[in-house]
Amino acid sequence: MPSQAYFKNLRFTTVRQGCDPVILVINGFLSASEKDVTDWLSITKQLYPENQVVHVQWQAGSVKEMVLADGLTGLGKEVLSTTARNLFKGEIVSSLMSVGAIAADKVAGHWKQSMENAQQAGEQLAEYLDASFTGKDAILLGHSLGARVIYNTLLNLTNTGCVQASYLLGGAVSSEHGDWQQVWEKLPSLTLVNCYSNKDQVLNWLYRLGTLFGDRPCGLQQLVEDRSNSINIDLSEQVSGHMEYKCTTTGQYLAWFLNTQVLVSNACHIAQLSQSETLNLTGLFEKSVPPQNNEAAHISAPVKTETELSLSFIDKLRAELNLYP
Repeated sequence: MPSQAYFKNLRFTTVRQGCDPVILVINGFLSASEKDVTDWLSITKQLYPENQVVHVQWQAGSVKEMVLADGLTGLGKEVLSTTARNLFKGEIVSSLMSVGAIAADKVAGHWKQSMENAQQAGEQLAEYLDASFTGKDAILLGHSLGARVIYNTLLNLTNTGCVQASYLLGGAVSSEHGDWQQVWEKLPSLTLVNCYSNKDQVLNWLYRLGTLFGDRPCGLQQLVEDRSNSINIDLSEQVSGHMEYKCTTTGQYLAWFLNTQVLVSNACHIAQLSQSETLNLTGLFEKSVPPQNNEAAHISAPVKTETELSLSFIDKLRAELNLYP
């Protein structure tokens, strides 16, 4: 993919050169004019350090567009800009109790419009992937309304083998099983990682207003599903606000969680643990606290022999992760 390319209303900018599969990163609301998206590298460096990273820019709106559309100047412009910034820092209450309450209503109106634009962007990204990714894979990472773009992309793909995995960070899209059923049926082998935080006040307010309280977003809770290749990761302890997902700490936690979960699953399978023993070990792992500074990285290296995946290895894993009750 060239350093910059266009397809309909989408712009593709290469953030980092590398190997396939290509990592496509998608930002959310008010990101249309953003040029510096290197914050995504703090996550991709941990998960996919050698892969090409491409930013997908869509009609997500911007503060400038919002001000011009509402015809605000002077104090009105400053109030709207400040309110938008405060809302996305999670300062919901202080924003609504201030002179920015009217401006907050305008922000919510533009959020609703961007939700509609996310559907169009997803349809166009699906069309682009169908045409340009024949014979190779893509991995999609989306934050906020960027996750909604991913949802609509998956829903509209005809080349069902081109997306290997998708990550939703603070996703502004439904968590209900019925809304995802068509995606599951179309893409049964897709790995979907949903990262959520119950401390995300932006989603708690803007999303519910934008959907008229019709459903709960996956950025606040688990996806309601029963697929083995869908993974819900609670980041409430790591992420206290909507704009805090894209950082090295989050990337390290995701790498630790995903690598270790795969290792535990494989170990349990090859060591022929019973279903109850497997569930017990998995449950202990999910409640554990990851070592600081990614100290568990050494246990995520590929294990090559069945001997290493014996019950003694699982005991070692329990000890290293402090999983003993």
